[in-house]
Amino acid sequence: MEEPRSNIQSQNGISFSLNEGRMFVYHATILELKEPKYIRFLFNPQEKKLAVQRCEKKLSESFVVPKYVPENWDFRIQSMDMMKMIYRCCKWDEEKTYRTYGTYHEKHGLIEYDLMNASIIEETQVIDSE
Repeated sequence: MEEPRSNIQSQNGISFSLNEGRMFVYHATILELKEPKYIRFLFNPQEKKLAVQRCEKKLSESFVVPKYVPENWDFRIQSMDMMKMIYRCCKWDEEKTYRTYGTYHEKHGLIEYDLMNASIIEETQVIDSE
């Protein structure tokens, strides 16, 4: 069953596509992190968890968060190496796109995603959510 677009956008989610070699960061994720200028990713392969953490300054491993423009906001992280690592670690089907929602930890300024709770996105949902 397809989720309504407003539901998808209102949750702090991320989605992954190995075919496109990219991760899509939902705007609600950035809002929950208090709209930082930079974020970075922390990956724990043993626990199969990924965190998105706010950064106050540019670091070598951080990404610039694009300015929000409602009509065309798009935050895709292109990294085939990172996608291959995550897909391999989680034993995901390489032909599928996955989405997961996280838990905000204010003390650490991060949202933690349990990648084992990720669900497969149907093609129509990918179009609707992005």
